[in-house]
Formats: sequence, C-alpha cells, structure tokens
Amino acid sequence: RAAYMVRKEADRNLLFKRFLEDKQKDKLSAKQDWTHFLITPVQRLQRYILLLQSVEHKMIGDSEEKTNLAKAIQEIQTVTLECDAKVAETNKRVQMMELDRMLVLRPGFQSVLNLDHLGRVL
Repeated sequence: RAAYMVRKEADRNLLFKRFLEDKQKDKLSAKQDWTHFLITPVQRLQRYILLLQSVEHKMIGDSEEKTNLAKAIQEIQTVTLECDAKVAETNKRVQMMELDRMLVLRPGFQSVLNLDHLGRVL
C-alpha cells in the first residue's frame, strides 16, 4: 500500500517526483530505487533465518544456546510467514485500488463499487 501511495503521489506531485529522482541519484542511497527501502526490511527476515540455520547446523552437541537458537528460528519463521501473508493481502488490495482508479463509468451511472474493501477478489 505504501508503494501505491508513493506512486500515486509521484504521479500527482511533480516536486515529490523530482525529490524521489534526486534521492535515487544520491551517492548515499547507492542508486537504489525508493521501493528498495520498502521491501528490504521484509526480505531481511528470510535471510536471518538462513543465517541462523547455518549457525545452528555448525553448532556441536546439544546446549541451551542451541535450544534457544532453534526457538528463535521458529519465531522468526512464524513472523516471516505472517509478513508474507500480509504483503500478499495488501498487494491484492492495491491492485483493486488501482483498478478502481482506472475504472471509467458511463455518464449518469454513479455507483460506489467499494473495490478496495476487504474480501474483494480479482
């Protein structure tokens, strides 16, 4: 939804669009697009799981640390699955919002379609 709102504002507001372009060209942002900064935190969770699993695999013997690490991996996996589900749900909602914005109704036909309501499917 954040990506949709940023795209919508960039389409509507020339100064905001220029700001995004300037920040993308900035050396500090490593020429990354603004979407990179929205997506990266969610992707990092999945990388942490891989890192912790490799650490767990290298641990010798059973210990309290290994047990705690296994619990941490399980918790991160649970959070990651929940994040993935929310991202998928939000992507569907954004698609519906974009379709609603593009929809042109016949003259004289005014109706509230509520395409962005929860439960609507493509």
